[in-house]
Amino acid sequence: MISLFGEKNPTYLAALIEICFNTNADNAHYTLIDQGIVNDDLSPEQYRVLPLLFNSKIDNFSELSRSKIESSYKHTLYRNHILLNRAQKFQRLIIESQLGHCVFLKGIAQSLRSPSGIGTRPMADVDVLVPFLDRHAQKFLTAINQESYKVIGSSIRSITLLSPEGFQFDIHWYLSEWSISQDVVNSIVNHSQSIAFRNQTYSIPCHEHHLSHIIGHGLLNPALAFDARWVIDALSIIKDSPSLDSLKIIEFSNLFNTRSRLKLGFRLIAEETPESLNLDRELFRYVAGNIKSDTLVSGWLFEQLPCPSSQMTLEKISRSSYLKNILIGNLYAPFLLWKKNRRPMFYGISLTRGFPPPPTQKVIALLAQKLALRILFIAFNYRPKRNTCQTLSIGVKKSQQE
Repeated sequence: MISLFGEKNPTYLAALIEICFNTNADNAHYTLIDQGIVNDDLSPEQYRVLPLLFNSKIDNFSELSRSKIESSYKHTLYRNHILLNRAQKFQRLIIESQLGHCVFLKGIAQSLRSPSGIGTRPMADVDVLVPFLDRHAQKFLTAINQESYKVIGSSIRSITLLSPEGFQFDIHWYLSEWSISQDVVNSIVNHSQSIAFRNQTYSIPCHEHHLSHIIGHGLLNPALAFDARWVIDALSIIKDSPSLDSLKIIEFSNLFNTRSRLKLGFRLIAEETPESLNLDRELFRYVAGNIKSDTLVSGWLFEQLPCPSSQMTLEKISRSSYLKNILIGNLYAPFLLWKKNRRPMFYGISLTRGFPPPPTQKVIALLAQKLALRILFIAFNYRPKRNTCQTLSIGVKKSQQE
């Protein structure tokens, strides 16, 4: 069952939500989290929330917990300063190389907007959107090589780099496999906002686009849906936004190729968020009611079980999820690239094989070989352990029928 509180330590997450967003949170919530910190019982994603407790909540915890919260905050503050500095240098590189415009997503947008400062939201990496970057592959690779970046991976929608300091950068030209549309990219860029920090300017998505992206990313990633870390970011955006334009959210969300989980996310915020939190529940019900349902194909492909990251290995995930991931990466995403953006389908398939995309003949040979090996492996050697993750909630199926 998909829940606002996730499958991993939902009681702890419910208490964290109360502490972070309810100014009159009951002492029992502080006691519970204090015990979780002392006994080291929080999940890794829940530990990432600790910096949020530093400024106004820390006095309600024991000395040991205060020490851990303070250490987490200081580490996050220091690391985020370095990441922002490196992000600014990357932005300058893109502009000077005439490769386009950068819009920083997720962690940087969240950190820069936080009224409590940039030390309250940890960033695992830097996500940045650079429209049409895939069309300038050689020029981009020349530019980053001169700055000692290393390419460690790529996909149809992004390339992953390591900076000289070892920080990970995910450079997107499309948002994700579940949102391969130039219309989505154009909308983010056209409605982006500039925010200044330490005499530097960063472009970030507007509140509405940022919220939809966070919810979609959180619920369409089985590991993130399992821990439900996305809800802290989503509620932070809602709390810090002076007003949200429901029509803008709906218009943007309906550009996604896969929408049922997004639809569910807004419904969960409206219906499962603790009553103690003051938010416009009717707005989120209205949004959920006006997001279009998925097509049968996309609904089936992305209907995957929430599952901890430790179980997302070939031997442990279900055969169905394994096959769906192959189809999404190798066929469905290239098909969307052709359908939505009128880019050649073989170009999309080539992008899944590397960056810059290799020649078509080589791609066909590699793809045929890879698919044949995987089919043989599944047919003769695949013996997955029984999946302990719970099945999808009725809410998902209900949302797809609406």
